[in-house]
Amino acid sequence: MHESKNQTLLYVTCVPNAKRNHAQFSKEGQVKAWVKAPNEKGLANAALIALIADFLDISKSQIKIIKGMTSRKKLLILYNITPEKINLQRTE
Repeated sequence: MHESKNQTLLYVTCVPNAKRNHAQFSKEGQVKAWVKAPNEKGLANAALIALIADFLDISKSQIKIIKGMTSRKKLLILYNITPEKINLQRTE
């Protein structure tokens, strides 16, 4: 995770076609997410954004994939959320 001016970068490894939607955060700030959606027509990306937004209790419009649209390894930008808030949400 990296922060700059109300933006936080989050590195995510996304696994499509999973049995359930689930996200796991590591101590190093890496995220691995499993989504039920298939990796076609952007369905897995949309499911990933919805999963992260729900987990962090923020709106989907605060999340954007800026790298890795067709890859499992993605870089997300989170608007108006700090790494501290992400850490608080992880521990609740």
